[in-house]
Amino acid sequence: MYEITPSFQKTLVAFLEAVRLRNWDVFLTYLSTGAEITAVLPDGKVHVGYENFLATQKPYFQSRTGLFTYKIRQSVVGSEVAFAAADVTYEDEREDGQKFRWKLYIGFVFKKSGQSWYLIHIQDSILEKQSL
Repeated sequence: MYEITPSFQKTLVAFLEAVRLRNWDVFLTYLSTGAEITAVLPDGKVHVGYENFLATQKPYFQSRTGLFTYKIRQSVVGSEVAFAAADVTYEDEREDGQKFRWKLYIGFVFKKSGQSWYLIHIQDSILEKQSL
């Protein structure tokens, strides 16, 4: 079982591992219920609010295909807010069988509450799209 720790670096890695492994229950531990999470997704659409954010994420977590890999590029940690950025590669197959790879840059903002860090903002930018 994962724990939310006071260390932001540990939180960030545990959060990204929950995404990589599609562990919905662990992923939820890094979200504050009812928080005004803002997500800017690769299609450019902005989604605001806890429930709206969950709705954007459920299809990925329910899917059993695709490979999500990441490399943390940077993080800046303050006493109340932390920013992190990661280079991400996502490979999957469309319904028509066409395989693809996306290279993304994802920025994350977490807010500290007590001794825990919770995601409040995520912005995905596609750097490259490839058909495989």
